[in-house]
Amino acid sequence: MATATERKPLTEKQQAIFDWVCDFIGSHGYSPTFRQISTAFGCATTNTFNQCTLIRKKGWLTWDEGSNRTLRVTGGE
Repeated sequence: MATATERKPLTEKQQAIFDWVCDFIGSHGYSPTFRQISTAFGCATTNTFNQCTLIRKKGWLTWDEGSNRTLRVTGGE
């Protein structure tokens, strides 16, 4: 996994999702579900999961497989 200094740039859509996740965590104190993200962006949960997986591969997010509400921001922001 990439470190904060190795993070790859996000696409516009990925940046919007990342920003939304950061805002959600900041407002609620816990992470959103993939379903909540998909509802906010009006897309299928599988599409949201795929986008979040790409964001994860680029080093911006992480989560615990098989556990709910474990999205975490990796490094600054």
